[in-house]
Amino acid sequence: MNRSNIGNTGKVKAVLAGLILSMGFFSSAAMAGVDARLAEAGPSAKAARGNDAAAYYKYGNIRLESGDSSRAVKDFSAAIAFDPYFAEAYFGRGLAYVALGDNRRAIVDMSVAIALKPSFARAYYERSRAYYALGNKSQALRDLNRAVKLDPELASAR
Repeated sequence: MNRSNIGNTGKVKAVLAGLILSMGFFSSAAMAGVDARLAEAGPSAKAARGNDAAAYYKYGNIRLESGDSSRAVKDFSAAIAFDPYFAEAYFGRGLAYVALGDNRRAIVDMSVAIALKPSFARAYYERSRAYYALGNKSQALRDLNRAVKLDPELASAR
């Protein structure tokens, strides 16, 4: 995971920490869930902590593509627990929240993905869709315009 976008300023880290804590993603119950998942996977899973974020991210994508959005949220959350700077995992969890109809949480996760990776055009695009679904058309349009500026191919998605 590329942490070079974090920079030396504490601003992005502070925004990230505030968003994560405001949603309670690292509560003791959430961490207990991660521990339970590791126990299910066996001792080799604990030994491979460096690869766990990528593995859970992969599982999350598979579950999201198969329509199991609730389990995808759990897998993306586990990936984030192992690597809190994994922008794509926040993005994936945001997509899962959209699929579950939880646009507010999707916006939070897309915002974290953008804070971690400011050039993440798809995150702006998906956040624009979530804002639109909540009736915030002005913010949706701002995000959509930013997404298209970053990736002109997204213009066809308008």
